[in-house]
Amino acid sequence: MKSKVKKFSFGMIFIYILVVLAVLVAVYPLIWTIISSLKTDWDFMSNRMGLPAQITFDNYIQAWEKGDFPMYFKNSVIVSSVSLVVMIGTASMAAFAFARYKFAISKHLLNYFLIGQMLSAQLVLVAVYLVLVMCGLDNTKTGLSLVYAASGLPFTVFLLQGFFRSLPGELFESAEIDGCTEGGIFLKIALPLCKPGLSAALIVQFMYVWNEFSLSLVSIRTPTNITLPVGLYKVIFDMYFSSRTLACAGLIIAALPVLIIYILFQRQIMSGMTAGALKG
Repeated sequence: MKSKVKKFSFGMIFIYILVVLAVLVAVYPLIWTIISSLKTDWDFMSNRMGLPAQITFDNYIQAWEKGDFPMYFKNSVIVSSVSLVVMIGTASMAAFAFARYKFAISKHLLNYFLIGQMLSAQLVLVAVYLVLVMCGLDNTKTGLSLVYAASGLPFTVFLLQGFFRSLPGELFESAEIDGCTEGGIFLKIALPLCKPGLSAALIVQFMYVWNEFSLSLVSIRTPTNITLPVGLYKVIFDMYFSSRTLACAGLIIAALPVLIIYILFQRQIMSGMTAGALKG
């Protein structure tokens, strides 16, 4: 049998070249930041674009100690954990209701959730802050966590309701015949079968909450409640003028958790998003 040789047209080669160039443009700033964080100040000033003459990790140690990163990390972990628990709990119940029950305004309510995906945080920034002030939750991690949970509802509801709709109705009917309640059907049948969607929603929303800047900057003023993105913003200005290598090390420290999670769970993200879109 003759092996089939794949022919590449000029158009395909041009597209591959564009993709490679786009990847290089996207990855180069990260690589440059990592290389710069491993240099001394003198090495950085004398050779900004080249490799370090001698690799040093002192910048990471100094950035961690001088920048109050332990406190910022703790605040971000607390806010991320609370917001994800609230968001997944409420979104999964709403998505299950949309998929299982049909009532007069169910379609309109689902469209209402979908409209939320078109609203950016900056568009509703003032309104959100005023609501937090009225509720007495401004300048608190609790208020910020609830805002993040609410902002993740549209995407999570849309994703999970596709998974719930794909489940065969016979499973629910059999459970009802065996005397299982609606809560039992939701917890024991629906949720376990939708683990790919839950995993994708958790990872995507974690990356959003961990990196979110605008809402945290506006709603948090007390230094002890500041999350990592805002704390990094404040620290970078101080470090940048004193040592740019320290600033680069601080950027890598802040980005490291998201990079690790994305590298480890990128397959789960893509499979969950794709399956949810097809089933929805």
